[in-house]
Amino acid sequence: MAEVLGERQAVMARELTKLHEEVRRGSLKELAAHYESHGAPKGEVTLLVAPPQEAVVDTAKIDAALKSALAFMPVKAAVDLIAGLTDGSRKQIYSRALELKDGPPEDE
Repeated sequence: MAEVLGERQAVMARELTKLHEEVRRGSLKELAAHYESHGAPKGEVTLLVAPPQEAVVDTAKIDAALKSALAFMPVKAAVDLIAGLTDGSRKQIYSRALELKDGPPEDE
């Protein structure tokens, strides 16, 4: 699961509500390593896997890519390209592209 899903937190619960109940928490890799060295759990098990962590968007890289793309592309095409290559929100990238294209807002 760690190879397919990536780095995620998980909980392995064994024999819930019974005498030998066990709950172990850690990353998928940590849990796999534990059970590889200690043997597979016996009895009924439940494995809960956390959702993927939100990717941290590097706005400096997005800005640099937008500036390069805007030099030779219309705004919509540049936004589509950069949104497809990054984990950034298309709406936020579009808003940033308009700011970069028009320059910073002037104070009155």
